[in-house]
This record gives sequence, C-alpha cells and structure tokens, in this order.
Amino acid sequence: MPIRPPDYKSLAVKAALMRRVLIIIVMITILATLFVYLHWPALYNSVLNYRYARTAKAAAAYRAAPELVVYDDDMKAGRQLMAADKNYQREGAWRGVFHTPSFLSQPNGFPRQPRCMGVVFLHALPRPSGPLTLVLVDIQRRITEDAMLVMLVPHVYRPLPTTSGDAEFPWEELPWQQIPGDQMLVIHASENDRTRIFAGQLDPQVPNHFTFDCMVNADRTTCDGTLGASGQLTLAARPGGNIRFSTVPLKPDDSPGGNKIFLPGVRMP
Repeated sequence: MPIRPPDYKSLAVKAALMRRVLIIIVMITILATLFVYLHWPALYNSVLNYRYARTAKAAAAYRAAPELVVYDDDMKAGRQLMAADKNYQREGAWRGVFHTPSFLSQPNGFPRQPRCMGVVFLHALPRPSGPLTLVLVDIQRRITEDAMLVMLVPHVYRPLPTTSGDAEFPWEELPWQQIPGDQMLVIHASENDRTRIFAGQLDPQVPNHFTFDCMVNADRTTCDGTLGASGQLTLAARPGGNIRFSTVPLKPDDSPGGNKIFLPGVRMP
C-alpha cells in the first residue's frame, strides 16, 4: 500500500486556525486579568456583601432549641455533645465545648469576637422606638489566679441612616455598623466547677426581651437580656440564685480582646 504524502496545505490551514484560537484565548485572558485588577476592590466587596447578607438573614431568624447547651466545660459531657452535633467545637486544649450555628462558622460568614466560645443568643429584636436590630450575645473565657471568668458579651448591629432616612428592611439594602453593648455579664466560678450556659429564648410577651439560663454545678439562674430604646443591650441575672455574677461596663470600641469591628460603607445586613 503506497504511503500518501502529507497534505501540507491542510496542515497549514489548521495551524493558522490554532494560532488564531490561541491569540483569542490570550487576549481574553489579558482583558479578564486587567478587568479584575481594575475592579478587584468592588468585586471583593460584592462577594463580602453577599456573604454578609446571606448570613445576616439567617442570623435574624435564628432560634435555638430550648435547653440547648451552648457552653459546657465538663470534658466527658463535651465529648458526648461533639459526637451528637457537629456544631459543637473545642477551643484548643480547653476541656469543654461550645456551640456555634453552622452559618457563623464559615469563612467570612460574620464578624465575631476573638476567643468567642459559643453563641448564647442571636436574633433580630425590635427596639421600643426604632427599627429591627440584630443582637448577638457570645461567650468568652478568662482564667485568673483564683477564678475562671465566663463572660457573656453583647453585640448590637444597628443600621446606619440611609440617604432616604429609611432604616427598616430589606436587610440587603442597608449599611450596618456594629456597636458594643453597654455591659457584659460575668460568671465567677472556680476551675473545679462545672459551668453550663443554655441558649437564649425569645419572650413571646415582650418583643425586645429574651432570657437564658446559666448553671454552675447544681445551681441554675435565669438571666435577662433587654434591648433599650437607644439600641444598647442590657444583660442581668435575676436575684436569689447562688451563682456569683458581676457586670462590667463596655466602653464604645473597647470590648474584651481589644476587638474593634466597624464596617462603615459596607452593606452588611
């Protein structure tokens, strides 16, 4: 069977076509890279705004189950909780566990305090005279020479005025700014005590009020959270219990850990 000579004309046409395709691909790549370089800040902010909007909508409607333990420093109970629910986490070599909703654990999901160890309460509450306000109470821990302090820290996300002066929904249309609450509630326990905190529950009778329970060993006390007309959140333990509580004022921009989260100009619902 004779060997057919190569069709150089056909190969030349194919080679020319491939060169054109490669040139087009290179041009598109260069233009796309240039576009991303010039518009990167806007694209990055758009991605963050979308994530914040999605997360904040879930946060505004979040309701924890009654009797959900959001903090337990007992090692054995902590292992059981982690085996039953993937939303429980352990902080390094710390002996206990804390519970955080899954949508807050994702990267760029929501700004949270450093050393946060669980979410006690998270929901949108109405102020007595004002718009809905996103409220978060999380847990931080500090060990001193003679005590273990479990700190319940309030965070209030208040909408900034828009150009139209409207500070209501929809969430995704508003710029938001975090302001610290006026005080945090501190539980004083010893390192040998077992401290548990249960998820906060909405008050069906008072829209701007919620409750949560704290337990040290066998002593259990109910605490109240109230959102005032100025947008500040007050946490207080009810009298009569055997657990030692104290309140520590929070100055603006001076929450534990030196955290200063402000988002001016970012449309964070």
